[in-house]
Amino acid sequence: MENMRARIGTLACVLVLLLCGTARAQSVTFFDDIYFGGGSFTAGSDMSFVGWDWNDRVSSISIPAGMSVTVYQDIDFGGASLTLSGDNVDLRSFSGPGGDGTWNDQVSSFRVNGGGSSGPTTTTILVNGSFNESPPWTQPGSPEFQAVAATYGHSPLVWQWTNNLNRLAGVTFPDYGGIVAGAYGLAAFLDGLPGGDINVVAHSHGGNVVGLATWITNRRLKHVINLATPINYDLQYARYMAPPPYRPDSRCQASSFIDWVQFLGSSPFQVQEFIYATYDAEQLANMAIDEFQQGNWEEGLAESALAAAYAAGAFDWWMSTKVEWAGPTYMWWDGHIHGDMHEPDVWNALAGACAVN
Repeated sequence: MENMRARIGTLACVLVLLLCGTARAQSVTFFDDIYFGGGSFTAGSDMSFVGWDWNDRVSSISIPAGMSVTVYQDIDFGGASLTLSGDNVDLRSFSGPGGDGTWNDQVSSFRVNGGGSSGPTTTTILVNGSFNESPPWTQPGSPEFQAVAATYGHSPLVWQWTNNLNRLAGVTFPDYGGIVAGAYGLAAFLDGLPGGDINVVAHSHGGNVVGLATWITNRRLKHVINLATPINYDLQYARYMAPPPYRPDSRCQASSFIDWVQFLGSSPFQVQEFIYATYDAEQLANMAIDEFQQGNWEEGLAESALAAAYAAGAFDWWMSTKVEWAGPTYMWWDGHIHGDMHEPDVWNALAGACAVN
């Protein structure tokens, strides 16, 4: 009998430990500071009030895979609300009711959703362009960061490549050494991520880093969204022709027609052919004008037709640096320049078509 009681007691202890471990795995953790710093508390179910000690104090939230949490500005699930999934390292990433316009220090109640699944989560990564390893748009709290976070319901991770290989030479013909080094670094980072979908949002040459990384990493990407990435003929094989296991599920591009930086970041061959075609079109147009002034209408019309053909060729070469082959391209024809292409208005226009389908 004593042995039976001991066994029952041992079994009960094991069950308690297992149940406690399961509860802990299904709990959401709220932190006092950003990046999971400061004090914290956990909860596996709804709270109509977080208590006076925690009211308007939460700055980051850790949410297990398969769960989501809806936070509310007021007690009893009132006021403004925000639904989140996945770890959120900085609630300043989300536009909200606070005095600073974000959700930092604004949570008074919340509802916990899910918890029955420990399946894979989704990770979103922001990748910088060249010449600026830590641009403002990738920083938590920036409008661009907030826009991406709001689309996916979790704070994106920021991955930086430094292009220390002689700067300009690192992103230009013939070897593109900085882009190649960045691709290997990004691939290693992707391989170390937990299971689940991976979305990547990249600006400028960061998109070419991502394209090369798809050949190297063992992880398949879900969405690759490039903002003003130069479509470079020297890198097209790696960007567009990766074998099927490594191709992203979707890829799309946002380009501005007037973006000279994007154009100059392409292959020297593309730039050269554009210059040649533009020069020939201008020379033929001038010759046509001279012929018309001299009354030689037939010759003038012929040279006008040739000028138009070369101008069309120049346009094609210009567009070759902007139009993605492996997915849709969304073109901005207005005043957006290179640095504007990561702004929230661009992202919000892309999000439905590129980011979540």
